[in-house]
Amino acid sequence: MTKNSLIALVLFSLTLGGFTKDKSSIPKKYIPIFDGKTLKGWTQLNGTATYRVEKGVIIGKTKVGS
Repeated sequence: MTKNSLIALVLFSLTLGGFTKDKSSIPKKYIPIFDGKTLKGWTQLNGTATYRVEKGVIIGKTKVGS
């Protein structure tokens, strides 16, 4: 490996190291807003679209005029 390649590799590695997330910035208490099974706790505010849960995903179906 040439000297220039080695320097480039070291600089690249140091650059990537700067993108790691500091663990102290992660909230200690996680509050889930969707349980992956039901729409419990969710409220439809406007419109007439229908919503359901399939395989852990919220699926919405719009209706004309909503």
